[in-house]
Amino acid sequence: VGCLALRASGGLVLATQSGFCTFDPETGACGKICDPEAHLPENRFNDGATDNNGRFWAGTMKIGGSPTPGGAFYRLDPDGSVTFWKGGIYTTNGLAFSPDGRRMYFSDSHPKVRKIWVCDYDSDTGTPGAPSLFFDTKVVSGRPDGGTVDREGCYWQAGVGGGQIYRLSPEGKVLMSIDMPIEKPSKPMFGGPNLDVLYVTSIGGGRLRGEIGQRQAVCLPLPGWAFKACLRLGLTDEVNLASILLDESASKQLYPSNLVFYHANCNTDPPHS
Repeated sequence: VGCLALRASGGLVLATQSGFCTFDPETGACGKICDPEAHLPENRFNDGATDNNGRFWAGTMKIGGSPTPGGAFYRLDPDGSVTFWKGGIYTTNGLAFSPDGRRMYFSDSHPKVRKIWVCDYDSDTGTPGAPSLFFDTKVVSGRPDGGTVDREGCYWQAGVGGGQIYRLSPEGKVLMSIDMPIEKPSKPMFGGPNLDVLYVTSIGGGRLRGEIGQRQAVCLPLPGWAFKACLRLGLTDEVNLASILLDESASKQLYPSNLVFYHANCNTDPPHS
């Protein structure tokens, strides 16, 4: 499974190595929708996002071996039809939409590229306009991985390999960076009752950062982790970052207190995805 989305009728829609399918977590039932790259068995789906009208966008990438720009973005409509949009991508990532549905973001994580683009987006038809460069991550530590957008239209990027999360203005300026205790954050997403909690997934095999990482270097390589950052934007300038779920035993071993504190200036209202 590369990515997933909730269905209005219940269950999930998945983008996997074998294409799009539905999945019922309660029964385990899986229903095939379409595999737009059945002719490319070396590819799999990676990142995805839904637009404001329930269309599911997802991108593909090569599974292993020498990287090639053979990835592409596809749109899955509510009626089950699948439309190819753009190819020539090494590692599809960063899909996200602005709150008004009029902008669409995407990125290519490959070290040779490291760019995020933005397009005008027609939410009535699901049609993106011509992409333009939004942000070149070569000016920061991390390559672009998963992304999301808050209610002010700012884009949040996981800086994979750089151990940071970045908040970018709609004009593509860095407004905030959050140091993570792991090297490979992979996807930020807002949740919680007030949508003011930033959840972040990570890729296994990276290194811990800071004092904890130095003390526990013998425990590497790490499993994948999920984190939550309780931003409480507008209420405090403190970002509380706590490791959660995924590997409870490793959490107790690597993080005796299971809680790490980071600080950033957050003088805005609570964001939402």
